[in-house]
Amino acid sequence: MAAQKRKKLKTIVWVLLGGLVLFLLLVIFLSNVFVEPVLRKRLHTLIVEGSDSLYTYKLGGLHVDFFGGNVGVHDMQISVDSNRFYRLKQSGDLPSLIMQLNVNSAHIKGIGIFALLFNKKIVIDEILSTDADIRLSRYPKEIDTTAVVKEKLPLWKAIRPQIKDVLVKKIKLDGIKLLYKNSEGREGKLQFDRCDALFEDIRIDSASTRDVERIEYVRNFSFRLNDLKFRTSDSAYKLKAEWITYNSAKHLLEIDSFKLQPTLKNDERQDSMRKSWYTVTFDKVSFSGLRLDRYLRFNHAEADSVLFQNPSLSVYQDKLGQKSYESKIGKYPHQLLMKASTVIDIRKFVARNMQIAVTEKDETTREEGTINLNDINLTVSNVVNDPVLVQRNPVSTAEAEGKIIGSPIKAFFRFYLDSADGRFDVKGRIGPVAAAQINPISTRLANIEVPSVQIASLNFFVRGEDFGATSDVQMQYNGLSLIFRKRDELTGANKTRKFLTKLLNRYAINPSSPPAGATVSNVKVARLTTQTFFGVIWKAVFEGMQRVMLK
Repeated sequence: MAAQKRKKLKTIVWVLLGGLVLFLLLVIFLSNVFVEPVLRKRLHTLIVEGSDSLYTYKLGGLHVDFFGGNVGVHDMQISVDSNRFYRLKQSGDLPSLIMQLNVNSAHIKGIGIFALLFNKKIVIDEILSTDADIRLSRYPKEIDTTAVVKEKLPLWKAIRPQIKDVLVKKIKLDGIKLLYKNSEGREGKLQFDRCDALFEDIRIDSASTRDVERIEYVRNFSFRLNDLKFRTSDSAYKLKAEWITYNSAKHLLEIDSFKLQPTLKNDERQDSMRKSWYTVTFDKVSFSGLRLDRYLRFNHAEADSVLFQNPSLSVYQDKLGQKSYESKIGKYPHQLLMKASTVIDIRKFVARNMQIAVTEKDETTREEGTINLNDINLTVSNVVNDPVLVQRNPVSTAEAEGKIIGSPIKAFFRFYLDSADGRFDVKGRIGPVAAAQINPISTRLANIEVPSVQIASLNFFVRGEDFGATSDVQMQYNGLSLIFRKRDELTGANKTRKFLTKLLNRYAINPSSPPAGATVSNVKVARLTTQTFFGVIWKAVFEGMQRVMLK
């Protein structure tokens, strides 16, 4: 009896073991015969049909772990179909952002096998890759308010009925390489040696399109880019930045350790025309309230505030080159803002502890003179060019406070965005200023020595437009004297023009203003078409100063 029981138990064990083996074989069969082909088919639907055949893809291998719900992906390439790209571009249906992807290896964790096989749903816990190259190309759309907008089939409809829903909890990309270019590379390429990106709660279904908290189908995404390298298409400038980070939930973009500089040094350039060269640096800039998706999709630059920390601007011009007579009419700052191809809506622009150095090298003396503006705090409000927003508030303001050649300066600008002729006005104050501050600049650039003067204050108000400006100037000073010099073209030595100096100091110049200061009003100046915005302001103020100082 006991022997029969043992035999029966042994039979049951063998049956169970055989059933387990058969089950394992069935699992392997299912994973090889059903899961992999179904997954390939779903990927084809999602990538090719979901992009209206813009993309093609190749997939080297899939390794399925049926029990763990994990899939290994190898040698996956997503590329652009050139013929389809051309047709979509011609019809104006090209997406604003196009991606090309090359993945050597990736891991898909927690995939819902039964949902994939029987419910036509893609449910994934995490997609991870540390070995990928991504190329992004941006094609900003020009919005025509008069055109009839064609309704584009949303992605969740395009993939049906082959795929009902897609849910991916997390996509994590660590240490990948990223290349970004804008408008077919006309503005150069941005290359990052390392990119870490995280996309969370991706849901492709009808409900996600109504979720205002999502960007397209993504609840939140963030990235961290390291070691930006950029060179303009003409190789005139090079740019670098240490870190660029963005978080869509916080709407915050930050750039650390930025520098833009010419590729050639001052003495290496050969400018046939007078050209200004710029060097820009800052420790950090923060864009708060930034909707990066609106910039990428609609070419809208929108932010609540932009804060620059310790920015520096250097401008250098060698005046030996031929003077350019290109017209600058219509190129005031607010006029350029209104003409920008990007729709801009920045409520406040702030720069703290800004340093500006403007250097000119004289064509005759070959000496350099620099005007330094230091410790400047600048706040610009209502930086907009959207016609609707301009209609609500047509005035942009800027307030600056700092030091110019070592003396305090304050200025308040008003830019009239709805003006047809570039209307603006500026009110400011400079002083006190001593001769020792003026003399290094005047001798090098104008060959005029200022041995003595003490300017207690200079107040000005300038109203300008495209073709001229009018100024009111109030000036309080004493002890003014000038020495006019002439440079000998053969020897290069400077000689004092004694007769002219004596004549002007005695008969033409008021050495001091009245104790309360002297005021002139409605001083009109005409703008040369080649004059810049600040050139017009300086011309209007200097004309008023001359009226005060000359008898």
